[in-house]
Amino acid sequence: MKIRKHILLSLALLSTLNMVSCDIDKDPLNGPTVGAFPVNAVEAEYGLLGAYKSLTLLDASSTPFAHVIDNVTDIGYARPGNNYTPAITSSYTTDNALAIKPWNYHYKTIGRVHTVLDNLENLKSSTPIEKYNQLDAELRFIRAYAYSQLIELYGDVPLLTKTLDLNEAETISRTPKEQIQQWIMEEMTEIADALPVSQAASGNVRASRVAAYMLKARIALYAKK
Repeated sequence: MKIRKHILLSLALLSTLNMVSCDIDKDPLNGPTVGAFPVNAVEAEYGLLGAYKSLTLLDASSTPFAHVIDNVTDIGYARPGNNYTPAITSSYTTDNALAIKPWNYHYKTIGRVHTVLDNLENLKSSTPIEKYNQLDAELRFIRAYAYSQLIELYGDVPLLTKTLDLNEAETISRTPKEQIQQWIMEEMTEIADALPVSQAASGNVRASRVAAYMLKARIALYAKK
């Protein structure tokens, strides 16, 4: 009986050790994985479209954020206006949704851009150069647009140009608004020629060369340059 108990105990221990030693954190076999994403131009475009989609998610009670901003100025008026009172009376608190949501959503968009952009260089040899340059340019346009919105709302904000690990995230600080304005203008100068003049095939909802120059002009105007 004792021998049988020892055998059963040994088998249980061996089974436990085998389970501990198994690497169960496997990459999926039927879809993209974060560590290697994107592995081809098709996946890169999926990631790009995900970043575009992220731009549409910022709202307040299903009201698009651009309309929300209008409703706290003389451009628009909402009834009832209770939700807009803090903005109209300059009495925002740090836990107000209109103070928190734009920060969270724009950095979520920037994070989606970096998910693709961080590994895009790996596709350069296997992707037609025009396609590669356009993917790179559209991603950088979305990121620059998100920063243009952040600095309008918050002034100085952290300027991130890649995904951060936890240690880096602990040390990040805000970048002066003027420096981000200059960075956006330089980004638009660099990417404009890689974008088509228009994107009619996609309903003109994706970034174009005209959009890049318009964003650059808008930032220059606000920066008094």
